[in-house]
Amino acid sequence: MLADQPQKRIVDPDSVRHLLCSRPPREALRAELAALLEDGARLGSCRLKRSKFSSGSIEASYDVMIQGGNGGPSTVRALQVTWELVEGAGRTSPVVRPVAGGVPPEVRWPFRILEADVPPRAMRIQISPFDAKYSRLWRLFEPGYLDDALGASPGPDRPAAGRHRLTVLRYSPGRRHLIRFDPTVAHDGKGVIFAKVRKGKHEVQSLRFAQELAALAREAGLRLQVVQRLVRLPEDAVDLYPKAEGEPFDHLLRRRDPATFELLHQLGSQMRRLHGAARGSASGLLPQGFEDEWWATAVENERLRPLIPAAARRVDGLLSMARDLDARLVPEPPTMCHGDFKTEHVWVGSEGGFRLIDCDSAALGEPAKDLGKFLADLQWWHAECGLPGLPEAQGAFLDGYGLGGQPWAALRVRLYEAVVLLRVTLRRVRLVDEDWVSGLEPMIDRAQAMIDRLRGLSGFGGPSAV
Repeated sequence: MLADQPQKRIVDPDSVRHLLCSRPPREALRAELAALLEDGARLGSCRLKRSKFSSGSIEASYDVMIQGGNGGPSTVRALQVTWELVEGAGRTSPVVRPVAGGVPPEVRWPFRILEADVPPRAMRIQISPFDAKYSRLWRLFEPGYLDDALGASPGPDRPAAGRHRLTVLRYSPGRRHLIRFDPTVAHDGKGVIFAKVRKGKHEVQSLRFAQELAALAREAGLRLQVVQRLVRLPEDAVDLYPKAEGEPFDHLLRRRDPATFELLHQLGSQMRRLHGAARGSASGLLPQGFEDEWWATAVENERLRPLIPAAARRVDGLLSMARDLDARLVPEPPTMCHGDFKTEHVWVGSEGGFRLIDCDSAALGEPAKDLGKFLADLQWWHAECGLPGLPEAQGAFLDGYGLGGQPWAALRVRLYEAVVLLRVTLRRVRLVDEDWVSGLEPMIDRAQAMIDRLRGLSGFGGPSAV
């Protein structure tokens, strides 16, 4: 793929898909990985989990199976590969294979080296648990780490100490990590534990939201709860959480559970009570408004612009009209918002209550921030899985919130929905799909239809021409 003309970028979808799916690039990656293994270890399957295009590069996350030498046990290791898509990036300089960044050999095994720059292939490989930013990430892979951490956790309800099996769910060097610990031996009180590794304001916002919601639930009798953090380990930038009880709402949607509509109605009612009870509370959450959602969508559009210039121009036009609508539609008073309120972050308990997870984006904002995002997520799942009944599902949620029967009465809710729908459509593209570019058009059409309707209802005149 790499040619002799420097600075000329390979930015078409077919070239990206070739790099991720074709046999020669896959074999080249396997050869580089095999060269990083200890003597005797053998590389097995290499499964692509997710991929992302950004700033002229591709980031791809893999799970690789490795068989230990001399009949040793097999293991699965998460890794990230980054390709710089610049023609002429190939150089004659030697392959750079840095040391393992202080990771002990017993944790590093079966790899000798956990980071490698491969200039001739414009490739960089990073293997868990190496991360230059989170230099103590490897400690989570040590036997006994979780037991020691939970042993320091206060409170009678913490899980009992014991051995766990570790699975890396997300390995994003320099940004964040998500690790799951499953108990290998059953004990009373034992359960699945998740470790979130990240830095920044997120843990503060999440804690404030959880504390405020717990107080409101007691005072107002809400059936909404937040899955509470077990312990914070600041020296490792780690938060430990138990697994939520029940199952996530997107699972109910996908299997077309007959109770879904009633549960959506109940969830809408609980969110209305939450937003009402929290309005005016001194939660300490940072304020966020429509402009934050607008910019987040614009960033996603810019990230993919080199691959989808025509679609990106359509999104530009829709975002411009959305900003005009925002200036005309008066927002509601702010309240406490989850901030990333979508189906996979809402778990339905066996007793009918709801548990919220991933509250890192909690903010002080207008209710439309939560409602619009949830409606957009419902749209995306119904389109993705070919599910019937989108109007009924959205109607049940809005009816529970008190907006049923007049779905266009809450114009700002629908404005948020349109902008967030654009963002999730761009963010969730699968670069390995042959038709992912053409698959964007129906979702952009949906957002345009919503914005056209909003323009008509708010006095802007006829439909847009984007």
